[in-house]
Amino acid sequence: MGSTTVGAEDFSSQFTYHYQKNMDLADETEGRWLGPMPPEDFLSEFLPLPKGDPAKKEICFKNVAAAPNEAALAAAFIKAANEADLPSLSFVNTGNTNLYKLGPDVTGVSDKTHVRYIGKRSNVGEEGTAEVDFGYSELMVECRSKESDDAFNVPLGEQQVASGSGGSMKDGQAEGQEPAMEICTKEDSGPLPFERETMAAHTIRGQLATYAAAQSGAQFLTHSFSLFIFGPFARFIRWDRSCAI
Repeated sequence: MGSTTVGAEDFSSQFTYHYQKNMDLADETEGRWLGPMPPEDFLSEFLPLPKGDPAKKEICFKNVAAAPNEAALAAAFIKAANEADLPSLSFVNTGNTNLYKLGPDVTGVSDKTHVRYIGKRSNVGEEGTAEVDFGYSELMVECRSKESDDAFNVPLGEQQVASGSGGSMKDGQAEGQEPAMEICTKEDSGPLPFERETMAAHTIRGQLATYAAAQSGAQFLTHSFSLFIFGPFARFIRWDRSCAI
């Protein structure tokens, strides 16, 4: 990522939210999203298991895929991931409806002493909404409830993302964004560009980039990872100073 918008602000969990920030970063990172990369190749290239490492406990994400809305999806993911007892990684609900604070739906942390709980528990056994400074975040997870919320196109020959229907306006757009509208409606029989050309997708990519910029601005990192969940699907993302894969 370049140094114009990315380096313009000091980011933290208290960062004043502006819709325009997402749009600026979406514009700045246009053409720097590389993919798609098969999940197996991504994991073996960027997150390989050490040789001789024992098999890990499988995580069941069935309830995540069946979640009816964004809040339920985030809660189901947190429950499933934390029940797996991942070493040195716990997930907390950092979703925030306050447009003056910046926070992904879910944040993975290695030390929960840096978590500050600010919301009430919705159900017994569930943790309340929390804040985590980006200087202590390990993995950021952004959630969308529908398959059509994908910010990227599926290559020809694979299942195409269908148009969304139903649900609230919040379900189909990024935090604080305007109603979705098409940027490009030109019909083309050739391969679709990887970056989906709708206003909603453009803004979601900007939102993902905003979180990555906040994290890299608060930590000395050569690269970082995030997870984008949309309905029953998810995309792994690896960030460095040049691009996102």
